[in-house]
Amino acid sequence: MLKSREQQDEIHATGFRLAQLKALLPIILLIYAPVLILFAILKLQTKIPVSLLTRDPLAIIEAPFYWGAISNFGVLMWCAAVVIPWFSFRLLEQVKNNKEFNLFFLFSGGLSSILLLDDLFLLHEEVFPKYLNIPEKLVFLVYGMMILFYLIKFGKIILKTNFILIVLAFGFFGCSVVIDLLPFEAWLGNEDQFLLEDGLKFLGILSWLIYFAITCAERFKRILILETIKHSRF
Repeated sequence: MLKSREQQDEIHATGFRLAQLKALLPIILLIYAPVLILFAILKLQTKIPVSLLTRDPLAIIEAPFYWGAISNFGVLMWCAAVVIPWFSFRLLEQVKNNKEFNLFFLFSGGLSSILLLDDLFLLHEEVFPKYLNIPEKLVFLVYGMMILFYLIKFGKIILKTNFILIVLAFGFFGCSVVIDLLPFEAWLGNEDQFLLEDGLKFLGILSWLIYFAITCAERFKRILILETIKHSRF
């Protein structure tokens, strides 16, 4: 009898694992198939050595580990600034009377993604001007128009939040861009210009990240309070 019960438990466990695998199969294919295709393309192409695409840049040029450390920390903060609003959007999209904030989080994650990719792959500095023949100033103009659209569309929502941090973020970014475009090197010297330009950009990313961390957390807290009050009435 005990053995029969153990066999039934084993059958149920096996069925559960198979059902779990079946449910995860589409996700597994969606995640791993594009990566395997990418690796196959890397293997088949002969223009660029595979090692130059897969290895860390510091390892390739045999540079000290601390080269680009501040830039790397900035990219990590951009990653967090992308995940926080998009994760919040995904969790809150089913909540009633939260549509405007959901749209705000969705667009904010998208804008953060663009800025992340620009910073990570040097889009406005290298890719657009040198590979696509698109002037850097034109790229900044497009970015400025995107940010202007963002502020016009979500300005009222931003004013409902602790907006000082996002104002500081745009201020730091703007000053960094001005230093990048104007000949400050002649006045400050090469090292001081980089320190000021990249330091302001770093402060901008930090302000941007903290703003969305606080805003999303406060939104979750507000919804939990409202849900608690709603259930306590019944």
